[in-house]
Amino acid sequence: DSELAKEAEHYKNQFEKLLSFAVSASNGIIRSNVLNSGEIITDYTLGAEEKTQALTGIEIDRNITIMESRLRSGNNPQVSPNLVNYVNQLNMNAKRLLNGLINFKKRILTGVLSCNLFTVKYPLLIEHIIREAELYLSLVNDLENRVDIDSKDVRE
Repeated sequence: DSELAKEAEHYKNQFEKLLSFAVSASNGIIRSNVLNSGEIITDYTLGAEEKTQALTGIEIDRNITIMESRLRSGNNPQVSPNLVNYVNQLNMNAKRLLNGLINFKKRILTGVLSCNLFTVKYPLLIEHIIREAELYLSLVNDLENRVDIDSKDVRE
């Protein structure tokens, strides 16, 4: 379905834009333990993105990965009111996109399960993607409510 493909491309592009904005706001703010943990970027990230793009034909904005590789942590960073407002706006955009993506994936899952839509992705993978998006949405909500997500058990 070409309309679904366009919608998927829309979400990919919007999430890349959101990530780019988040990364640009993180320089000098991010904690060193997070920066050094490998959860943002590894030695294999750029190569994996290049290979994925070559094999799928789906463009990946590798400039985001390059920006991530240049991130620096901050020593007792000063968080300005402007940055707080910017992050609040990013969170609102993230929640809007996540809600849209969750609904999009649920429509796809319904179409697959009712034999009205074909995809190479198994329903279990689609369900997993939905659960991951719902988890991320709950984490964004927790952050907005000042919940310490570092100590939260994400398996709840």
